Amino acid sequence: ARDLGRERDRSLSLLRRLINAQEEERRALSEDLHDRMGERLFSLGYGMDACIAADLPETVRAQMIGLRRELSSCTSDMRSFMNELRPSVLDELGLCEAVVEYVSSIRSIVPFEIVLDFDPGLADWRSRQDAMLFRLIQEAILNARKHSGASRLDIRLERAQPGICLTISDNGCGFDPQSVPAGHFGLMMMRERAEASGGDLTIESVPDTGTKITIRYGGDHGCTDQGLSHRRP
Repeated sequence: ARDLGRERDRSLSLLRRLINAQEEERRALSEDLHDRMGERLFSLGYGMDACIAADLPETVRAQMIGLRRELSSCTSDMRSFMNELRPSVLDELGLCEAVVEYVSSIRSIVPFEIVLDFDPGLADWRSRQDAMLFRLIQEAILNARKHSGASRLDIRLERAQPGICLTISDNGCGFDPQSVPAGHFGLMMMRERAEASGGDLTIESVPDTGTKITIRYGGDHGCTDQGLSHRRP
């Protein structure tokens, strides 16, 4: 049993390093896209707007307007991709604002209402677990979209002494947590990722009733009262 415990600790340590490396790679790629492509796309759009405003034949102007719309669509797609890689608001304003922005961007494509309930005292909260909590929320929404058949999904973030508690619940079809259905391996990966980053994830679900995922991080994992009141410069 002791050997199994050591092996699991080693596995979690390896997963933790892998997750950290992935986040750094995502951050670097997002920043690289912004630096290399953002300014060029802006300049191209500015030039096209100037051409459209110039004295051009109507057929040419119509073509330019069509191209400008396509450029705007490409720019929007790139921003969405960058947001998926690493939302800049996560680093600038923290987890709560990042989740609000992310949910706003997907409301039109998810088949259920998403209701956010954040402790007002966490508006400026910062933690080493910001990125992990954000990824877990993304994965929970994806799982609910694929499997739950829900009409509503609630995301609640609140203080837990010591630390923080994230709850994600839906009113969907539910399942038996003791027997993970085919295609629900995302929940298993969520638990592994939470544990690897020092958290604890529990799943409560009953068929035809819905599912509730609770993720807790204690005060010794970057979620102390000091962490709750910390502001970035």
